[in-house]
Formats: sequence, structure tokens, C-alpha cells
Amino acid sequence: MLQRLLKRRHNASGVIFVLYLVPILALTAYSMNLFSPDRSWVTLSLGLLFSALGTLALYSILIDWQQSARKRAHLLAEVHAVRHTSEQPETSQISVVEYEEKQNQMLEEINKLGEELERIQNENAQMNQVKIDLQDEYQKYKESKEDELENKKVLLSEYQETISEQRLVIEKKQTSIEELENKLKERDYELKTLLQLSDIGGDSQTEQAVEIVVPEEKEEEQAVSAQKNHDTDVRTHEEASHLLKRSIDTAQKITGASHFSGDTPLFRDFQINNYALDLRRLFDSLRSENSSVVIVFSPKENRVLFVNQQIKPVLGWNPEKFIQDFFYLIEEGLDEWKTAVTPTNHEEHKVRLLLKSRSGQSKLFHCHLKAIPTGIFRGHIIGILYS
Repeated sequence: MLQRLLKRRHNASGVIFVLYLVPILALTAYSMNLFSPDRSWVTLSLGLLFSALGTLALYSILIDWQQSARKRAHLLAEVHAVRHTSEQPETSQISVVEYEEKQNQMLEEINKLGEELERIQNENAQMNQVKIDLQDEYQKYKESKEDELENKKVLLSEYQETISEQRLVIEKKQTSIEELENKLKERDYELKTLLQLSDIGGDSQTEQAVEIVVPEEKEEEQAVSAQKNHDTDVRTHEEASHLLKRSIDTAQKITGASHFSGDTPLFRDFQINNYALDLRRLFDSLRSENSSVVIVFSPKENRVLFVNQQIKPVLGWNPEKFIQDFFYLIEEGLDEWKTAVTPTNHEEHKVRLLLKSRSGQSKLFHCHLKAIPTGIFRGHIIGILYS
């Protein structure tokens, strides 16, 4: 504020000096000029000069007043400073008390927070301990279950091995049972054959063995079965060749009959023709085939030894009649037949035969013929006859 008053005072002094005192001084100097024609201006100029001097005096008085006011303001400032200094200790005391209270409150809050932190740390430590205990328990449980699983796997593998071994034993026993059943059937079959052969004369044993192959009741059953399965007959060359190959394989698998040799005490008194028994087994094996007519021919004896029951629904003849009158039933193709049944020829032959049926009609048939290459029936001819 003092600086503002001082600045205004200097400005006022400059304005009075320039606008008021300088013109008056100039007018006074002009009026006092000796060359001036009018001397009355001197009085006016002097009056104005004195007025200016009075103004200057008044201005100086104002300046003194301002200085005294400045001193008074300075004194008031000092008094105020002293008062402020005297009041400051009380304010400092109040602020110290408030600071101590705030400090105590902060200490209490710090203590509470410390207790809360300690409680949280304790809970955290307990939780960590529980976690460690649970992990240990889980690890023990996992190890125990892994051991149990490993033991179960070992037991399972042992059980599987035992089951495999038992399966093999069962399969072996089953195979043995089947072999024993086959042997039992063969012996029963051969025993029946021997009982039949015991009633037959010596020179005609082979022929009679062939003729007594099938009982009359069994013939009728097989004829009915052949008639029912007529829809599965061989109709093409490929089917006939396949059936011929299968029949030859069946004949080659049959081994010689040696169960009732002369060394066996039970059958020592029987005179046994093993060839007749072997033929009986071959005929029984081929008799079950009802998809086509199957013929067994002996080039050595130049006669048909066997024909299955399929001949009856085809031509109407019984197997015995067909065997007995075979060459008389061939109306055409006999020369081709004789060429095909040569014992030295082991290739498959195809011939055409025109045969006479029981009703008196002639029927054309295809016949696939081939000699048995190995086995006890080597050289015998098997033929597949189909229309």
C-alpha cells in the first residue's frame, strides 16, 4: 500500500510541476519583459506566482503528512508484529497438544492394525499347515491307490494268463474229445461193418460191402433230403469243378483201416477185408453231398462202385440199380467216358453223357471226371454228374 501511495505522490508532483507551475513561471517571465507595452500583467503574474508558491507549500505540507502517516503505519505494523509474537506461543501450545492427540490416535490405530496383521498371519500360518497336511494325506492316498492299482494290474495279468492257459487246455481237451468221438464213431462204424461182413461169403465180400452200404430206411431219408435240396444243385462248370476238387480232397484224407487187425484179441477170429472198410468210409463221406450226383469209378474193376442218393430225383433209378446197369443206361458218350477214365490220366476231363431215365426219357448230362492222385484210393475216378 505504501509503495502505491509513493507512486501516486510522484505522479502528482510531476503533474503540478508540468501543468500548473511551468505555465505560471513562463507567464511571469513574459510579463516582466521590458519591451512589454502593458505593465498590468506584472501584477497578475506576481499574483499567480504567489499562488503557485502557496500551492507548492501546500504540496510540501501534504508530503509531510504522508511521511507522518507512513511512520504511523510503520508503528502500527510493529505493534501488530509484537502482538502476533505474543500470541504465537499459545497457538504453538495448542498445535502441540493437537499433534500429540493425533499422534496417540495414530499409535492406537497402528497397534490395532498390528494386532489385525498378526491375527491374519496366524490364520495364514494355520491355513498353510492345513494345506501341507492335506497335501501329505493326498500324496499318501495317491501312493496307496497306485500300489493297489499296480497290484490289481498284476493280478489281472495273472488272471489273463491263467484264462489263456485254461482256454488252451480246454481247446486241447475239446480236440482230444473230438478225436476220441471220431475214433469211437469209426470203431462203432467198423464194428457194425464187421458184423455185417461176418454174414457174407468170402469171394463176394467187396461187392456185398458196396451193396449193403445204406439200409433201406436210410436210403429213403437221404432221397427225401436230396429232393429238398434240389435248389442247391450244381449248375455251372465252375461249381462242378469245385465240388470235384472237394470230393477228391475228402478221399485223400481217409487213411487205411487198421483198428481191427489180427493182433487184436477181440477180433482175432474175423477175416477182415480192410479195403471194404475203407470204401465204406469213403462212400459215407460222399453220401452226404446232395448238391449233385457223385460217382466213384474203379478203372481196375471197370465198374461204378458208388453213386449218391442224388441220382434218384435226377433219373429215378435207385443207386444200386444205377451201379448195376450203368453202361446200359449210357445212350451216347460211352467212348468219351472210356477215354476219360484211363488210370494214367490225372487231368480233369469233361464229357457229355446221354442217360436213360426210369421213365424212359433220355437226359443230357455233363460229367467232370478226375483220378484221385494220392492216398489209399489212388487211381480211382470221382465224377460229378449234373444236367
